[in-house]
Amino acid sequence: MDMEHVDLRELSERIRRLERQNRLFKRGLVVLLLLSLPLMFMGYTSLEDQLQGIKALHISQLEAESIILRDSTGQMRAWLGTADNCSKIIFYDDNGQQRVGLGMTTPREPALALYDGAQNPRAVLGIADGWPGLVLRDQSNKKRVALFAQSDWSSLFFFDWQEHRRAGIGTYKDTAAINLLDEDGHDRSGLTVDPRGSSLVFFDESNYKRIGLGTIKDEGPLMTFFDPDNIPRLNAGALRGHPEFAIYGTNRMEGAMRIVTNSPSLQMFGSGRTLKWQVP
Repeated sequence: MDMEHVDLRELSERIRRLERQNRLFKRGLVVLLLLSLPLMFMGYTSLEDQLQGIKALHISQLEAESIILRDSTGQMRAWLGTADNCSKIIFYDDNGQQRVGLGMTTPREPALALYDGAQNPRAVLGIADGWPGLVLRDQSNKKRVALFAQSDWSSLFFFDWQEHRRAGIGTYKDTAAINLLDEDGHDRSGLTVDPRGSSLVFFDESNYKRIGLGTIKDEGPLMTFFDPDNIPRLNAGALRGHPEFAIYGTNRMEGAMRIVTNSPSLQMFGSGRTLKWQVP
């Protein structure tokens, strides 16, 4: 009887303890939920802000006269905009000096310019009159090298410190040539190779051809001296395997000395290359 009474009291006490624990658990759960709601709201708000930021970067159209990009120190590193009614983008170095420029020129042609530390354009790549070209300049902004290409010719020019063209290498259709010029821009010598042969020509200060040395296809080597009127006066060559020396007179009279099959001959010609005298 006493044992049953003790068991019932213990059981009743256990039930009350469980009820208290259950009430505490419920209260704790409610408190936890109440504490979690602001955190959940804050997390939602942060996520919403992030989504809003991403949406803000998704821009279908932006209109501006210029855009400036700066680094973490506030230094301008790039500029995009229009100048002289032409669109351009310029990149700057750590000292704020422009080093690269890309855009359209005033004649509406594309161009890329590279600058040195003093903002002098040292290399310019672009299109002029519809044809590509490359120009290299010195620190004084003077043109020193130029490369151009067109439909039937291409050329590489070298300039002196006064921007006078002094040398050129190029091709024209089926001809390749090298030209050397004086300080006034006059041709003084030229080396040419074409389907007819190759030749080295020297010019005087008036740009007249005076000496020519070369080979003629299927004929042989030949050297010619010209007067100021570009008329040949003296020839020396080995045409078709036969050495020849020819003199041209002012009245077109000619004298020639030849060796044909080990037989030397001396000939004199009249106008129209009419043979007048011959030995032997």
